[in-house]
Amino acid sequence: MPPLVTVVIPCYNAEPWIDECIQSVLKQDYTPIEIVVVDDCSTDRSVQNIWQYPVRLIRNSINMGECKTSSIGFSKARGDYICRLSADDAFVNTDHITRQVKEMEQTNADWCYNSKNMIGGNIDTAVEAQTAWCFIPIRKSANLFYVFDNTFLKFKNLCYLMLIIRNPINSSTLMIRADAYHKMLSWDSSLRSCCDGLIISKMFLCGLKGRSIHSMGVFYRIHPGQATNTESASRDLIFMKVRLKNEIINNVYPTWMKIFVRCLS
Repeated sequence: MPPLVTVVIPCYNAEPWIDECIQSVLKQDYTPIEIVVVDDCSTDRSVQNIWQYPVRLIRNSINMGECKTSSIGFSKARGDYICRLSADDAFVNTDHITRQVKEMEQTNADWCYNSKNMIGGNIDTAVEAQTAWCFIPIRKSANLFYVFDNTFLKFKNLCYLMLIIRNPINSSTLMIRADAYHKMLSWDSSLRSCCDGLIISKMFLCGLKGRSIHSMGVFYRIHPGQATNTESASRDLIFMKVRLKNEIINNVYPTWMKIFVRCLS
């Protein structure tokens, strides 16, 4: 039997989009899939009609932010693989999970992500966006040098440093082996948002093997109410980068990494 995949959907006031999000999971051609929706005390009708879908609904007793909410969902996941999909995002292709599981099984990777996504206010007008790890201007690196992504991912310390500059991974495309995830600390609960960079950094620090898949991943929705547009998200992003720098400076890492971090300060 194929391995069970759990898709964790953290949700807060996502009434206009959560149906599209859940349906994009239900349309996947892969089985078996478990869907876990964690509602972070939404004040709208986000989960009012969620009973019509085959999902597990978890309700937070207080509003905790997307980081802790995601962590709760991951802790309740029963799957061999765990994905995180924001409630305002959606999988684009029906074979998304099939491709990811195949990549994980064939390469024995601990985690993977997609380097191609759609971005915009709605999926009909969205544009394709590509990312890459290469240390050159983003536009050129995404379009020309994505082929080196899996080479970069072999150099985990280098990728860790890259996260201080920019994060090329959309967390809604992230799939991780459950046993590898549970060896790490869970999703960071001291931040309310922008915590995807921290869990990705922990994967590098733990020596987990990652893979980049250059195929279409998710539709990343841009809208005024998204968590990354808030003032607190900006503070969390700064805090995350400071935390990554301090991890290198205050612990046993190669001298070249410490010099690199101090030059960024």
